[in-house]
Amino acid sequence: MNTKIFTVPRSVQVVILHNKKYHNIYIKGFAFVCKLCIPNSFRFYFQHDNKLVVQSTIYNSKSKTFLLLYQQLIRKLIFQSSLKTKRILNIMGVGYKFYLISKKRYLVVAGGFSHLKNLVIPRLLNVVILNDKHNCIKVSGTDQNLVSQFAYNIKKLKIPDSYKGKGIKLHSETLLLKEGKKQK
Repeated sequence: MNTKIFTVPRSVQVVILHNKKYHNIYIKGFAFVCKLCIPNSFRFYFQHDNKLVVQSTIYNSKSKTFLLLYQQLIRKLIFQSSLKTKRILNIMGVGYKFYLISKKRYLVVAGGFSHLKNLVIPRLLNVVILNDKHNCIKVSGTDQNLVSQFAYNIKKLKIPDSYKGKGIKLHSETLLLKEGKKQK
């Protein structure tokens, strides 16, 4: 019998509702609630001490593949709902700054353009300016994919120059600068 067992952290609540066709699994963490619909060909129940058990009722190679898929989905959602993800971005260059308009949830980027670039901040994310120079921000939230995608969208506005290093980069990222022209 194909069986997978998950340990659910105490900070995460998992609720299983049974229908005729699907199991509706609700995973709730800090500020993240997710619903996952899984067919009735799988059984879900709790064992003692926060153990979630998933069993396949059909025995073939296809059901084993789906069991592995649902295992990865559930593990990822439990992990995401129990932790907050953050990305720190730096902007390098003279006059390059981040501004935050909190009423409309906009991030304004002044990055060497003739005009300012405005980005709408999604509701599930928090954006904070970390210093007085307005050149470092922290993007945080519970959905890892959304945090990474928003950080990438910010970085995509001004990719760092390979010669001077001007642009937006992740805090943990290191740039290899190219050498300029040699003078004779």
